[in-house]
Amino acid sequence: MQRPDFPRIQILQRQTGGFGTGQAYLRFRDEFPKNQTPVVALGLITENINRAVNVFRPYYYPETLLRLTKPRFMLRDGKLKLKENPVRSITELRRLMDDRFLRAIGSDDWWFNRDDYPIFGFPYITILTNKRIWSEAFFGKVVQPISDINPRPWEELWKKEEPRSLMFALFERFFEDARGLGAMPLLLILPQREEVLDRVRVGRLPDHLQTILAHCKAKTLDCIEFVSIFATHMEAEGPQTLDRLYLRAHISPYGNRLIAERILSWLREHGLDVEAQHSDH
Repeated sequence: MQRPDFPRIQILQRQTGGFGTGQAYLRFRDEFPKNQTPVVALGLITENINRAVNVFRPYYYPETLLRLTKPRFMLRDGKLKLKENPVRSITELRRLMDDRFLRAIGSDDWWFNRDDYPIFGFPYITILTNKRIWSEAFFGKVVQPISDINPRPWEELWKKEEPRSLMFALFERFFEDARGLGAMPLLLILPQREEVLDRVRVGRLPDHLQTILAHCKAKTLDCIEFVSIFATHMEAEGPQTLDRLYLRAHISPYGNRLIAERILSWLREHGLDVEAQHSDH
C-alpha cells in the first residue's frame, strides 16, 4: 500500500535530558533552513520554564546525574540575549571540577544559591519556621515526588515576572522567525500528569496554563493545549484512563495517538488537508 502524503511538520522539543525551550529554539534556528517544512511546532511542558533559567543542571536538581552546562537566553531591555554554553568542548569539561568556574557561571543561573536554608543552630525556631523546608517536605511526600523531570514542584516560576517574560519572549521570537521563513508556527503544550489530575479535580485549567493561553491569544500565537483533551478522556472513561495515558512520567502510545489526532485536526483546519489512507490489516 502506498503511504499517505502527509504534510511534513517539525516538532521541536527536548531531545536530551535537561533540554530547555531556549535550546529548542536554537535547534529550530540551526535546522530549519536545511530542512524546511510547511509547519514547525514548538513542544512545551510547563516545567520547562525552570530549565529556561538554568545554566548548570545541578543548580536546579542537585541529585541529577547530568552534571553539565547549557546555553540560556536572558532578557535585557526587553530583548533576548543569548548566553552561550560556558563549556564549549570536551576538553573544557575539566572546568566543571573548578569551584571558581561553577560560582562564576552561577551568576547567570536562576537557581544558584536560591535555597536559603537556615543554619542548623540556635535559635532552632528558624528551622521550624522556614517556609522552603516545609514546602519541600509537603510536595515531596504528599503532592508530587521530586524527580529528574520535576525537581522543584513547590516552585511556580510562571507567577514570577522575569522567567515568565523570558518564556513569552522565546515564544514570540520563534513565531516571528518561523513566519519570516514561510512556515506556519504552532505551540504545543504537552500535558503533565499532575495538570490533568488538577483539571479533572477542579474543573478548570491550572492558573499557569490559563496565563500561557491568554498570552497566546493576545499575541495571536497558534497554540494547542492537550491537558483538556486528556482530562476529557479521563472523565469519560474513568480514573483508570490516566494509567493508559501515561507510562510512568512519559505519555503512552495511547496518549500520543490523541495528540496526533488533534494535530491532524489542526492541520485540516488550516487548509493542510490530509487524505488518510487505511490498510485493511
